[in-house]
Amino acid sequence: TIKDWAELICEYTGNAGGFDILPKREWDTSGKRFGSTEKAEQELGFKAKIPLKEGLKRTVEWTKENLDLIEKNIHKHDAYLA
Repeated sequence: TIKDWAELICEYTGNAGGFDILPKREWDTSGKRFGSTEKAEQELGFKAKIPLKEGLKRTVEWTKENLDLIEKNIHKHDAYLA
């Protein structure tokens, strides 16, 4: 469930502040998008080798280790966000 994943993200990121699951905002019209693992394998020959929870943990670790790179790239777009 969303709650389970949010709890896992809080655990991996060290967020002790908790989270709130709020209703959809009126401007949020993207809906739900889900990738198809079957289609990825059939059409791209891609098959995940890392379980989802481990992949999430690795993503959080990579993000923490690369905050400078992330900030640098965010600031490249400052002119467009003003």
